[in-house]
Amino acid sequence: MQVVLKVLISVLVIVGASELSKRNTMLAALFISLPLVSILTFTWIHLEGGSVEKITSISHDILLFGTAPSFCFFLLLPYLLKHGVDFFISLLASCIVMSAAYWLMVFIKKSYLGS
Repeated sequence: MQVVLKVLISVLVIVGASELSKRNTMLAALFISLPLVSILTFTWIHLEGGSVEKITSISHDILLFGTAPSFCFFLLLPYLLKHGVDFFISLLASCIVMSAAYWLMVFIKKSYLGS
């Protein structure tokens, strides 16, 4: 039952963001820019009895290793679209660059920071 509730809330957030974007792009951008996946995940961890240390650790890792790769995505996608590249090709290219940036961050973490 708890998994079903998680799925329903997650679906409502995604559909809500999509519908909001049809009415007000600025408000939709604000809503989408919120770290909703992180907020929901932290909430589920907490409600399932997870420790503050676990949430703190995940939050720290997101800050260190999730921000830069995501930034690559949000720089490349509008650039490609603005220059007439097909949407799906732009999306794919942006995802590939973001994935490479994530792998680079993991490599840096393992090589220089351990674990």
